Amino acid sequence: MSQKRIFNIGGFKYVLFDMDGTLTDTVFVGEKNFIKYLGNFGVKVSRADKERFDYYWRRMIVKEQSDFLIRFAKNHDVEMVSEKSFIIGFYDSYVRLISEAPPLPGVSRLLEEIHQKDGIKMALVTSSNADQVNGVLTSNNWLKYFDVLITKYDVENIKPDPEPYLLALEKLSASKGETVVIEDSQGGVIAGKKAGCFVVGVKAGDPKQDLSKADIILDSLDQIVV
Repeated sequence: MSQKRIFNIGGFKYVLFDMDGTLTDTVFVGEKNFIKYLGNFGVKVSRADKERFDYYWRRMIVKEQSDFLIRFAKNHDVEMVSEKSFIIGFYDSYVRLISEAPPLPGVSRLLEEIHQKDGIKMALVTSSNADQVNGVLTSNNWLKYFDVLITKYDVENIKPDPEPYLLALEKLSASKGETVVIEDSQGGVIAGKKAGCFVVGVKAGDPKQDLSKADIILDSLDQIVV
């Protein structure tokens, strides 16, 4: 049996992490929440329904997601107190579910090792919103590890645009050559490369993602040492 590759990030001064699918197993939580939340209203979600939801969910545009959910609810005769309360309830349910999502292999160990290493700063750079980030970091006791948090509401353009990573570099006063980005998605990898950083692609969250543009591809964070 061949030994898995080990990657040492100790030579970098700044480590920028994605969240969903990189730190926690949250890639499919959106779909799970869609099924569960609509199920509370007596709606059975079909495979075609899940595919349509997934299209809007992955675009990460809240208005499009909300419009789809309202259309879907009306088409299935869901009795809503109001459209606003229905949408708020959906996203509140999502925050609860992602807060319960398990960490991916090696995450807690790696964060602690980086934290203990002098001279390395960390940032979380995600397309999730602040409530979702706070839920994940608080439930896992990870908030203490990050010097900078970048969420979707801190930028005009989310990944694959490099803006989120460029903003993190600015807030950390970091140079691109001393920074490593750790990502699980094609869009995230592209964003990190466009920002001029060394990018590690990790397959643990969603093995189907095309990470070919990453500088190095690993199966999990267990393969990263400091």
